[in-house]
Amino acid sequence: AIGKVVDFIKEKYPDYKIALLTNGSLLYQDDVIKEIRNCDVVMPSLDGVSEDIFKKINNPAEGFFSERVIKGIKKLRLKSSADLWVEIFIVPGLNDTHREIEKLKGALIEIGPDKIQLNSLDRPGARKWVTKESVAGMKRIQKEFSPLKTEIISRYKSKKKKETRQENDLKKRIIGLVKRRPCTAEDIADAFGADIKAVRKNLRKLENYDKIISHKKERGEFYKSND
Repeated sequence: AIGKVVDFIKEKYPDYKIALLTNGSLLYQDDVIKEIRNCDVVMPSLDGVSEDIFKKINNPAEGFFSERVIKGIKKLRLKSSADLWVEIFIVPGLNDTHREIEKLKGALIEIGPDKIQLNSLDRPGARKWVTKESVAGMKRIQKEFSPLKTEIISRYKSKKKKETRQENDLKKRIIGLVKRRPCTAEDIADAFGADIKAVRKNLRKLENYDKIISHKKERGEFYKSND
Protein backbone atom coordinates (compact mmCIF):
# COMPACT_ATOMS: atom_id res chain seq x y z
CA ALA A 1 0.00 0.00 0.00
CA ILE A 2 1.11 3.56 -0.65
CA GLY A 3 1.03 4.32 3.08
CA LYS A 4 3.84 1.81 3.69
CA VAL A 5 5.94 3.45 0.96
CA VAL A 6 5.38 6.93 2.41
CA ASP A 7 6.13 5.79 5.97
CA PHE A 8 9.29 3.93 4.85
CA ILE A 9 10.68 7.02 3.12
CA LYS A 10 9.85 9.20 6.11
CA GLU A 11 11.55 6.78 8.49
CA LYS A 12 14.66 6.01 6.41
CA TYR A 13 15.10 9.37 4.65
CA PRO A 14 13.52 11.99 6.94
CA ASP A 15 15.16 14.88 5.09
CA TYR A 16 13.31 14.04 1.87
CA LYS A 17 10.06 15.77 1.00
CA ILE A 18 7.26 13.66 -0.48
CA ALA A 19 4.90 15.09 -3.09
CA LEU A 20 1.91 13.04 -4.25
CA LEU A 21 0.28 13.72 -7.63
CA THR A 22 -3.27 12.36 -7.85
CA ASN A 23 -6.41 12.71 -9.95
CA GLY A 24 -8.30 13.03 -6.66
CA SER A 25 -10.89 10.40 -7.54
CA LEU A 26 -10.46 8.39 -4.30
CA LEU A 27 -9.87 11.16 -1.81
CA TYR A 28 -13.45 10.87 -0.54
CA GLN A 29 -12.39 7.59 1.14
CA ASP A 30 -11.11 7.96 4.70
CA ASP A 31 -8.72 5.02 4.36
CA VAL A 32 -7.05 6.64 1.34
CA ILE A 33 -6.48 9.89 3.22
CA LYS A 34 -5.06 7.89 6.13
CA GLU A 35 -2.58 6.22 3.76
CA ILE A 36 -1.22 9.54 2.46
CA ARG A 37 -1.38 11.46 5.72
CA ASN A 38 2.41 11.82 5.99
CA CYS A 39 2.99 13.33 2.55
CA ASP A 40 4.43 16.83 2.58
CA VAL A 41 2.53 18.00 -0.50
CA VAL A 42 -0.56 16.54 -2.16
CA MET A 43 -1.38 17.74 -5.69
CA PRO A 44 -4.87 16.69 -6.83
CA SER A 45 -6.37 17.67 -10.18
CA LEU A 46 -9.63 19.55 -10.58
CA ASP A 47 -10.30 20.37 -14.23
CA GLY A 48 -13.99 21.19 -14.17
CA VAL A 49 -17.01 21.73 -11.94
CA SER A 50 -19.71 21.51 -14.62
CA GLU A 51 -20.38 17.82 -15.10
CA ASP A 52 -20.26 17.88 -18.91
CA ILE A 53 -16.88 19.63 -18.90
CA PHE A 54 -15.51 17.35 -16.18
CA LYS A 55 -16.48 14.28 -18.21
CA LYS A 56 -15.16 15.67 -21.49
CA ILE A 57 -11.71 16.42 -20.07
CA ASN A 58 -11.26 13.53 -17.62
CA ASN A 59 -13.30 10.71 -19.19
CA PRO A 60 -13.99 9.31 -15.69
CA ALA A 61 -15.10 5.79 -14.82
CA GLU A 62 -18.80 5.28 -14.39
CA GLY A 63 -20.03 6.64 -11.07
CA PHE A 64 -17.40 9.35 -10.69
CA PHE A 65 -18.59 12.93 -10.73
CA SER A 66 -16.94 16.29 -10.22
CA GLU A 67 -18.92 16.77 -6.99
CA ARG A 68 -17.31 13.63 -5.50
CA VAL A 69 -13.82 14.83 -6.44
CA ILE A 70 -14.46 18.25 -4.88
CA LYS A 71 -15.80 16.66 -1.68
CA GLY A 72 -12.73 14.42 -1.55
CA ILE A 73 -10.33 17.36 -1.85
CA LYS A 74 -12.26 19.20 0.87
CA LYS A 75 -12.00 16.16 3.13
CA LEU A 76 -8.26 15.95 2.49
CA ARG A 77 -7.89 19.60 3.42
CA LEU A 78 -9.66 19.05 6.72
CA LYS A 79 -7.92 15.79 7.68
CA SER A 80 -4.36 16.31 6.47
CA SER A 81 -1.64 18.79 7.37
CA ALA A 82 0.02 18.36 3.96
CA ASP A 83 0.35 21.38 1.72
CA LEU A 84 -2.43 21.29 -0.88
CA TRP A 85 -1.66 22.35 -4.44
CA VAL A 86 -4.57 21.96 -6.87
CA GLU A 87 -3.67 21.53 -10.54
CA ILE A 88 -6.04 22.63 -13.32
CA PHE A 89 -5.40 21.44 -16.86
CA ILE A 90 -6.75 24.17 -19.15
CA VAL A 91 -8.40 23.04 -22.38
CA PRO A 92 -9.43 25.88 -24.75
CA GLY A 93 -13.17 25.98 -25.39
CA LEU A 94 -14.01 23.90 -22.34
CA ASN A 95 -12.79 25.06 -18.94
CA ASP A 96 -11.24 28.38 -19.99
CA THR A 97 -14.58 30.23 -20.19
CA HIS A 98 -15.48 32.89 -17.64
CA ARG A 99 -18.47 30.79 -16.53
CA GLU A 100 -16.41 27.68 -15.77
CA ILE A 101 -13.56 29.63 -14.19
CA GLU A 102 -16.06 31.24 -11.81
CA LYS A 103 -17.37 27.79 -10.85
CA LEU A 104 -13.85 26.49 -10.30
CA LYS A 105 -12.95 29.56 -8.28
CA GLY A 106 -16.01 29.11 -6.07
CA ALA A 107 -15.12 25.49 -5.36
CA LEU A 108 -11.49 26.37 -4.66
CA ILE A 109 -12.41 29.15 -2.26
CA GLU A 110 -14.39 26.56 -0.28
CA ILE A 111 -11.46 24.13 -0.40
CA GLY A 112 -8.80 26.70 0.54
CA PRO A 113 -5.71 25.26 -1.21
CA ASP A 114 -2.24 26.60 -0.52
CA LYS A 115 -1.68 27.06 -4.23
CA ILE A 116 -3.36 26.64 -7.62
CA GLN A 117 -1.26 25.52 -10.58
CA LEU A 118 -2.46 26.18 -14.13
CA ASN A 119 -1.23 23.85 -16.83
CA SER A 120 -1.99 23.32 -20.51
CA LEU A 121 -0.99 21.01 -23.34
CA ASP A 122 2.77 20.89 -23.90
CA ARG A 123 3.11 17.75 -26.05
CA PRO A 124 0.88 15.80 -28.45
CA GLY A 125 -2.34 15.01 -26.62
CA ALA A 126 -4.11 11.67 -26.30
CA ARG A 127 -7.06 13.21 -28.16
CA LYS A 128 -6.64 15.27 -31.33
CA TRP A 129 -9.23 17.86 -30.29
CA VAL A 130 -7.19 18.88 -27.22
CA THR A 131 -5.21 22.04 -27.98
CA LYS A 132 -2.89 24.33 -26.07
CA GLU A 133 -4.15 27.45 -24.29
CA SER A 134 -2.44 30.66 -25.41
CA VAL A 135 -0.09 32.56 -23.12
CA ALA A 136 -2.56 35.45 -23.05
CA GLY A 137 -5.37 33.07 -22.16
CA MET A 138 -3.38 31.55 -19.30
CA LYS A 139 -2.57 34.98 -17.91
CA ARG A 140 -6.24 36.01 -18.14
CA ILE A 141 -7.31 32.90 -16.24
CA GLN A 142 -4.64 33.50 -13.61
CA LYS A 143 -6.06 36.99 -13.01
CA GLU A 144 -9.61 35.63 -12.79
CA PHE A 145 -8.57 33.36 -9.91
CA SER A 146 -7.36 36.35 -7.87
CA PRO A 147 -7.00 36.67 -4.89
CA LEU A 148 -6.25 32.92 -4.72
CA LYS A 149 -2.54 32.16 -5.04
CA THR A 150 -2.22 30.95 -8.63
CA GLU A 151 0.79 30.19 -10.82
CA ILE A 152 1.25 29.16 -14.43
CA ILE A 153 3.39 26.07 -14.81
CA SER A 154 6.10 26.38 -17.45
CA ARG A 155 7.95 23.58 -19.17
CA TYR A 156 10.63 22.18 -16.88
CA LYS A 157 14.22 23.06 -17.69
CA SER A 158 16.98 21.14 -16.05
CA LYS A 159 19.72 23.07 -14.24
CA LYS A 160 22.10 20.14 -14.41
CA LYS A 161 25.34 20.57 -16.29
CA LYS A 162 25.67 18.77 -19.59
CA GLU A 163 26.98 15.27 -19.17
CA THR A 164 29.06 13.09 -21.43
CA ARG A 165 27.27 9.78 -22.01
CA GLN A 166 28.21 6.70 -23.95
CA GLU A 167 26.23 6.65 -27.19
CA ASN A 168 24.58 3.29 -26.57
CA ASP A 169 23.55 4.34 -23.08
CA LEU A 170 22.06 7.56 -24.44
CA LYS A 171 20.08 5.63 -27.06
CA LYS A 172 18.62 3.36 -24.40
CA ARG A 173 17.69 6.32 -22.22
CA ILE A 174 16.06 8.14 -25.13
CA ILE A 175 13.98 5.07 -26.04
CA GLY A 176 12.95 4.65 -22.41
CA LEU A 177 11.84 8.28 -22.18
CA VAL A 178 9.88 8.47 -25.45
CA LYS A 179 8.10 5.21 -24.59
CA ARG A 180 6.57 7.06 -21.65
CA ARG A 181 5.72 10.30 -23.43
CA PRO A 182 6.45 12.17 -26.68
CA CYS A 183 9.41 14.57 -26.37
CA THR A 184 11.33 17.06 -28.47
CA ALA A 185 15.10 16.89 -28.79
CA GLU A 186 15.30 19.83 -26.40
CA ASP A 187 13.09 18.03 -23.85
CA ILE A 188 15.42 15.01 -23.99
CA ALA A 189 18.56 17.12 -23.66
CA ASP A 190 17.08 18.95 -20.65
CA ALA A 191 15.94 15.72 -18.98
CA PHE A 192 19.33 14.04 -19.24
CA GLY A 193 21.62 17.06 -19.09
CA ALA A 194 22.91 15.87 -22.47
CA ASP A 195 24.46 17.73 -25.37
CA ILE A 196 21.72 18.65 -27.85
CA LYS A 197 23.91 17.71 -30.84
CA ALA A 198 24.46 14.22 -29.40
CA VAL A 199 20.74 13.87 -28.77
CA ARG A 200 19.82 14.87 -32.34
CA LYS A 201 22.47 12.52 -33.75
CA ASN A 202 21.03 9.59 -31.82
CA LEU A 203 17.47 10.52 -32.70
CA ARG A 204 18.36 10.36 -36.39
CA LYS A 205 19.93 6.93 -35.91
CA LEU A 206 16.95 5.63 -33.96
CA GLU A 207 14.60 6.89 -36.68
CA ASN A 208 16.68 5.12 -39.32
CA TYR A 209 16.41 1.92 -37.27
CA ASP A 210 12.60 2.44 -37.03
CA LYS A 211 12.88 2.50 -33.25
CA ILE A 212 11.14 5.88 -33.01
CA ILE A 213 8.88 8.06 -35.14
CA SER A 214 8.43 11.81 -35.21
CA HIS A 215 5.71 14.31 -35.99
CA LYS A 216 5.66 18.10 -35.91
CA LYS A 217 3.56 20.13 -33.50
CA GLU A 218 3.37 23.80 -32.58
CA ARG A 219 6.26 23.55 -30.09
CA GLY A 220 8.51 21.53 -32.38
CA GLU A 221 9.22 18.02 -33.62
CA PHE A 222 8.14 15.35 -31.13
CA TYR A 223 9.55 11.83 -31.00
CA LYS A 224 7.83 8.74 -29.67
CA SER A 225 8.47 5.01 -29.57
CA ASN A 226 7.57 2.98 -32.65
CA ASP A 227 6.89 -0.17 -30.58
